[in-house]
Amino acid sequence: MMGVAAVVGAGGSPQAQAVTINAFNSSGSNSRAGMTLQRDGDILRRQGASNTDVGDYVASGLPDADIGLLYEVRVIQSSGDALTNSPGLNVFLQISGNRLWDFNDSPGQFKDFVGTYEVREIADTGNTSGAVSCEFHTEDGS
Repeated sequence: MMGVAAVVGAGGSPQAQAVTINAFNSSGSNSRAGMTLQRDGDILRRQGASNTDVGDYVASGLPDADIGLLYEVRVIQSSGDALTNSPGLNVFLQISGNRLWDFNDSPGQFKDFVGTYEVREIADTGNTSGAVSCEFHTEDGS
């Protein structure tokens, strides 16, 4: 059996990475769209009641319940509406718990968020994913 070599940053930790997030939800009740970076390394896209795992923010792909303690994330908004849920914008936040950015809108709401997010290692800030696009859109589907 062949082993899989993990891509590592200069500090020896798995290389930071990110995936483009496009989340859309249209509902006659509450519309939800956004993303979550989980402490265990997963990136989730939220669309309505569904959370879909769309990748990992570390290149190893290996599950590790505490990998988020080694990384931080920054979300920057370039246009759109204020998010319903956000632990913060424009600053790096340790992924010590699940970090959620999203809209949770009442009927009749139409919201858009356009921005970028970046993941980097805390001990080696040169180990970064670079800025990656994230867009969240909700609309009234009634």
